[in-house]
Amino acid sequence: MLIYLADLTHTSITLSIDTFPLGIGYLAAYARENIKEPLEIELFRYLDDLFPRLEERLPDVIGVSNYCWNSALSSWVVEYLRTKSPQILTVMGGPNFPVDPELQEEFLKRIPALDFYVLGEGEASFRNLIENFMACGKDREKLFEHFRKQPYNSVLAMDREAGRLIKGEGFGRMHDLDRIPSPYQLGLLDKFFDGRLNPMLQTNRGCPFTCTFCLEGNPYYTKVNKFSMDRIKQDLDYIAARVHPSNTLFLTDSNFGMYPQDMEIAQYIGHLQNRVGWPKNINGTTGKNNPYGILHVVDLVNGAIRVSSSVQSMDEGVLKNIRRQNIKLQDYDAIQWEIRKKNMQSLADLILCLPGETRQTHFEGIKRLLDSGVQRILPYQLMLLEGTQINNRQTRNQYGFQTKFRMVPRNFGIYNGRKIFEVEEIVVATNSLSFEDYLDCRRLHLILEAYYEENPFQELVGVALDDRAIHERPRIALIGVADHHLPGSRLVPPEAP
Repeated sequence: MLIYLADLTHTSITLSIDTFPLGIGYLAAYARENIKEPLEIELFRYLDDLFPRLEERLPDVIGVSNYCWNSALSSWVVEYLRTKSPQILTVMGGPNFPVDPELQEEFLKRIPALDFYVLGEGEASFRNLIENFMACGKDREKLFEHFRKQPYNSVLAMDREAGRLIKGEGFGRMHDLDRIPSPYQLGLLDKFFDGRLNPMLQTNRGCPFTCTFCLEGNPYYTKVNKFSMDRIKQDLDYIAARVHPSNTLFLTDSNFGMYPQDMEIAQYIGHLQNRVGWPKNINGTTGKNNPYGILHVVDLVNGAIRVSSSVQSMDEGVLKNIRRQNIKLQDYDAIQWEIRKKNMQSLADLILCLPGETRQTHFEGIKRLLDSGVQRILPYQLMLLEGTQINNRQTRNQYGFQTKFRMVPRNFGIYNGRKIFEVEEIVVATNSLSFEDYLDCRRLHLILEAYYEENPFQELVGVALDDRAIHERPRIALIGVADHHLPGSRLVPPEAP
């Protein structure tokens, strides 16, 4: 059996996604090691690689990923392949999928050529689907008949004849992640050491927090499962031996630095930095709790990762609405002071239009972050991502969400004469924040980007400030002069922790 797995990226302007397709690597590794019959599995990131291969040889199975940055592209590839052969089994999986059964049915109806959708962590479910397909002699119709009688766990499909959704029970997760063989060590990802993509590593899965705007806020992901330390070290060694000229490592963990094992991982990464000079940069999300542990992790990797001081909102009512709890403000201020003292980098995320947020609370939240001394503020708009708890009819009605659609930056292209655009739905007004208020907030975001993030006048302002002025306003951290050691200028820390 020949299987193609594609986690595609748009390439019109630049690579919209510049990381290894680790997710389909896990699918391939688990299937190859747990199916007794021989399999040929090929992985693809670029359409420029997939299309010539399709001209040479059509697969028995095509599996495509479904993320908010490639959903339209993946859907089009499925439709395209159906025109090439009616016998190819088409499978899709990924987080960009509705939770509501009615919306799931609508999604599948929009892609008539799609046979099956795999939910959640897909390794075991995908393997089971392939085993049944092989048992049916690679006959799609026989497989559908078998699925109608006994739907497979974590798999669903549209019964096109009856016009109804068929969904298997069970939605389990894999607790011992080492059961998934390493796609790196099996050589499945070797082709992606091409100088264009950056390696990606996952050390755990799950998130203990329940933020409603985030996919991992779903109760399904609450339990955090970990790969073993030996496995992680072996993967890091494998990557380090092959990665050049890339300087960057992407960590997919939702809360790196929050767990004891992360200290050991960071220490080993620091060892690799000293030995081979990699990675110089780590792109990842640091934890929401255990701030001093996170600072220690940043020290261990020689400052290669930026501290994510994300808050999303500074208003307690809003945080309650989205089931989120931030660290105490006093601790937050102390952490920012430590970050500046260590000459590290920090950033804070805010999300506009969260339930209950107002123009005033959003402005006050930005002011509070400026006073804390965080070095960069990233103001996002509330995106209604598929699969999140906030994206449902009840929440939309309760908070009066008004939405618009926009194209995802860099995620578009013309392929075989077909224009493909990825779009996202964002909230632009709620029952507590009007559209005019939204525009005011966005204007402030532009000012932040021009005068705070870029900081074009930092030297001038630093020279203009004297000690007296700074002492009178000890939270004048937005100037950022501490990093430049200008004479007559210094930052005064907040109250001692």
